[in-house]
Amino acid sequence: MAEIVGHVDRACLPDTSAASPCARYVREDDGLKQLWQSGIHTELVPQLAAYASVVDQPLPASYFEGVVYSGHRPDWLNGVLEHRPDPDTAAWLAWQTPPDVLSDAREWGLWLGYGLSRRDFAVAVEHMLPASSVITIAEQTGWPVRTAARVLVAFAKADCRPTPKQLTAIARLGLEHAIPGKATVDVAAEDVLSAGIPVDRTELSLMLAVVGNRPMVLAAVRRGARTVSDLDPVRPL
Repeated sequence: MAEIVGHVDRACLPDTSAASPCARYVREDDGLKQLWQSGIHTELVPQLAAYASVVDQPLPASYFEGVVYSGHRPDWLNGVLEHRPDPDTAAWLAWQTPPDVLSDAREWGLWLGYGLSRRDFAVAVEHMLPASSVITIAEQTGWPVRTAARVLVAFAKADCRPTPKQLTAIARLGLEHAIPGKATVDVAAEDVLSAGIPVDRTELSLMLAVVGNRPMVLAAVRRGARTVSDLDPVRPL
């Protein structure tokens, strides 16, 4: 009897081999077996893959697990992935809390399309930086779009929101890799506060990028500089 039951059980098992028609959806060679062991039936794989149909390569097993077990609705994934249709991004997104509205999903897609790291992408979303501003910055500074996105996020990490016009000063001097960190801006802000001189935080961060260190920024502020454009006459050559 046990032998008969064993035969029946094996007959009910899905085909999880690499020869299965469903195997083409999963990147790992033993992907179907891995998903079956995770509780995901092979017959569901094509349906789950459809949520990332813009990705034209097999998807990691973790993508399917994310769609099933993250607890989030997956119907937004294609709208974001069309801007960056790669399997690893799909697997990562499958585990993320979805954006609240369709317009946010478009923002997510645009930011991912700029080629940012996942950490920088998270900063852009957390600070609600408008993706459209990246194009404006790129046009006004002459930077590649990816550079414009990276610079905007770098300033956001320091709690600063420069305008495209303000960033032209950085671009003119070729200082797009000299963005100060939050800790540096924090201490510089304390410097000018202690001196009793009000200076906008974003302008202060731009001055730090141009001048290069806190003592020289404070000296420039004492001489009357309040914006990055005020530094041109006093910037050391």
